[in-house]
Amino acid sequence: MHPTIAQQSPRGVVPSTYVRLLYEYLEHQGVAAAALLGVAAPQTTDRDAMRYPVSAWRALLQRAAEYLQDPLLGLHLGQTITPAHFGVMGYVLLACPNLGAGLARALQYQRLLYDVNPMRSTLEGNDLLLEWGADQGRPGSLVDECAITALLQLTRNMTGRPIVAREIRFLNPAPTDIQPYRDWFGCPVLFDQPQTSIRFDQALLALPLRQPDQVLLSILERQADD
Repeated sequence: MHPTIAQQSPRGVVPSTYVRLLYEYLEHQGVAAAALLGVAAPQTTDRDAMRYPVSAWRALLQRAAEYLQDPLLGLHLGQTITPAHFGVMGYVLLACPNLGAGLARALQYQRLLYDVNPMRSTLEGNDLLLEWGADQGRPGSLVDECAITALLQLTRNMTGRPIVAREIRFLNPAPTDIQPYRDWFGCPVLFDQPQTSIRFDQALLALPLRQPDQVLLSILERQADD
């Protein structure tokens, strides 16, 4: 492992199902993922194995980005996310009646979804603001960009709508070319900010999801509670 990774390792964990996203992406690119990354894809049957250190996740992303010569790997990888990549919590979100209910579950169970820096939600006028600080450290551009892109992609998957945020901010330094971020997100994207955040139109919370199922939701929530 590169020495700077050990020195700057942030605290926190991500689901192993989420980590497998990178392995699938590399295989789709024709790359033998386990050979490149030096470790097999994490198994998700063992409860302990479901929590993958974010410092190790960052190291995998850095190695893959260097090999692919793709500084936008976080942006590209996040676009391939599906609810299944968050295990049972992905299906909890999918079974909710609307986007607001899904967000409420994401806040309630965020340690199962993405246990790095906690997500905070506030209402500002007609806007919903989601924010992440650096309380648990700074995982870095690849980790953060993958996470924010994945979140936007999930909202689009679950609603079947091309949801666009009002504004996105990253606390990481600006890349050489910001345009690819503006093109995909479809809104202003700022870097070198005090916190990472997404600003939405609050009206989006009422959007229905494509596969609501109250009975299934109850069953899955019991599993998530356990």
